[in-house]
Amino acid sequence: MVSIVGHSPKIALVGHMCKDEIISSNGSLKAAIGGTAYNLAALASVMSSGKILPVCRLGNDMELLAKPLFSLSPLIDTSGVLSSAYPNVIHRLTYFQNGERAEWNSGKQTPLPLDKNCLAADAILLNFISGSDVRLADLKIFKRKYKGLIYSDFHSLSLGYSKDQMRYHRRHPFWREYISAIDMLQMNVGELRTIFGNTMVSVSDIKNAITELHALGPKIINITMGSEGVIVSESASGILDHLKAVQIPQEVDPTGCGDTFAAVFLSNYLNLQDTLKSARTASFYAAAKATFSGLDGFKDIHAIVRNLSR
Repeated sequence: MVSIVGHSPKIALVGHMCKDEIISSNGSLKAAIGGTAYNLAALASVMSSGKILPVCRLGNDMELLAKPLFSLSPLIDTSGVLSSAYPNVIHRLTYFQNGERAEWNSGKQTPLPLDKNCLAADAILLNFISGSDVRLADLKIFKRKYKGLIYSDFHSLSLGYSKDQMRYHRRHPFWREYISAIDMLQMNVGELRTIFGNTMVSVSDIKNAITELHALGPKIINITMGSEGVIVSESASGILDHLKAVQIPQEVDPTGCGDTFAAVFLSNYLNLQDTLKSARTASFYAAAKATFSGLDGFKDIHAIVRNLSR
């Protein structure tokens, strides 16, 4: 496995936190803090130096849930956490036997500021948990003056809201503009299909789509494919590789796997400047996340990764 070495990066983590209600395929219910909480727990697990700057909004109903999360690492600086008198959104995830899931939100959330903490960071990890985490106009302005890297998980930009607050896949009307404003892009195949259509099914189709996405600006693109692995592309070096999925003994809960991949990839990349090594390491940690539910398992995630890599 690749260890995290090198300088001490400052990573600003921008995106909403929420209350997750996770209904597994067997009908069991688990409630936990969610959203960018998974990114934060993963960063806290793998970063041994530097600084982690969460930029999120917390209602008073979330303070007790968030306290142990913010205590996971001395590297976490909560100066960018905004207090709110309003409760955080409930995000309900219902998983089905075929591996698909349905999503419901109790409401929409106010966009977050790209503040001085973000400008001071070496990189931004922008996760579109709600889809309205950062205004497009604010992102464009920030991009023009920011000297670091912006890594973004496209995530809920691909989802619309129905009248009953169910989320559904749709093509975001400003997807090109959002993607043009970031340096490193992560999407899963379902999100990619909202842009290029459901007929895109083969690895060859995905690679052709990646070429079009690179043309908009991102230098690195990671397309996560669950049990089919991840496709990694870097325009400068010409890297375009399909990494097979890491095998696990049993999947317990896939919630947060993509968030874990993003956090581990970015923190590794900032230290190693090696796209493929960073993606391989991130794949192991994302697979390890699938073996437990919620955030408690992150305290043992290094041991899980060691077992998976034998």
